[in-house]
Parts: sequence; C-alpha cells; structure tokens
Amino acid sequence: MNAATPTTRLTEVSKHFKITEREAHAIVLRHGNFINTKLLCDIDGAVSITQDVFNEIMEADKRLLSTAFPEERIGANSFHHIPFDMLPRIYFLLSEKRIVYVGQSCAICNRIWTHQNDKDGKSKTVAKEFDEVSTFVVDRKEINIIESVNIRHYRPLYNVVILTNCEYLGKVLRYSFLN
Repeated sequence: MNAATPTTRLTEVSKHFKITEREAHAIVLRHGNFINTKLLCDIDGAVSITQDVFNEIMEADKRLLSTAFPEERIGANSFHHIPFDMLPRIYFLLSEKRIVYVGQSCAICNRIWTHQNDKDGKSKTVAKEFDEVSTFVVDRKEINIIESVNIRHYRPLYNVVILTNCEYLGKVLRYSFLN
C-alpha cells in the first residue's frame, strides 16, 4: 500500500456513529452499491475505507447536524397565523416552549389543522397538545433529511419514528455521496 492512500478502519466510523463494526460494514457495503465512489477496500485482510471517504462521511455528518434548527431560533419564529402557502416547510409544534413534534409539509395550514382537529380519532394521526407553531421554508430536495435530523436531534414527544444510529449512517452516506 502506498502512502498516498492512507486508510481508516471501519472501527472509527462505528465508534463515531455508536454502532458495531459489523453494522458499519453492512451499511457502507449496501450503500456502496448505489454510488460511483468505491467505499470499501481490503488492505492486508482488513476491511477499510480510504481517508478521503472517511473525511467525506464526517463532513456530511457535520453538514447534516448543522441543519438542526437552534432551539432559540425555533421559539423566535413562532406564528399566531399559520402561513397559507404551498412552500416546503419543516415545522415544530411547541407546548410551553418545548418542542413536542417535528414535521414537514408543503401545505402547512392543512397539516397543522389535522394536528389540532383529530380529536374524534377518524384519521390516522393523533391530536397533539401544542400552543405554538414554528415553521421554516427549506429546499424541497432536502426536506426529508432536514426533518429526520431535527427529529433525531430533539426527540420530540409525539414523533414515534426516530432514526436509529444505523439508519442515520445510511442517510449520511446517501447525503454525502448521492448529492
């Protein structure tokens, strides 16, 4: 092996994302099938990734974590009147200044209405107790990942699906090598 391609073992990736090496290997292998960059290599019988790939994963993780809206910005951006537009938005439902739900919608007014008015149990959503709504317009292509990161970051009471560490690594890989 030459000095131009230093490697980082998957151990560092697994430690960073708090998963096992086996899980990291499976996720990187699975996502490597969908991209043009070679993610895994065999060096002296050990499965590794190049330093460049490791750096890209860490950079993508930093970029994704930066999409979590700061709590003080969420509270300062709350509305008494919900915007009636069709822009892609991430929204936060707050109860007594605490984030209780994170969601996404392009029809925010309708979506908030469903959260408020499903008290009879006819729809699949459960009425949520909240007293403020905060919304942010986001890029339509990034709405899913931004919602996921904010749910993972804040772990709101009413969000029942929170990414596992393995699922999050998969999103980081897709975000870093498919965008």
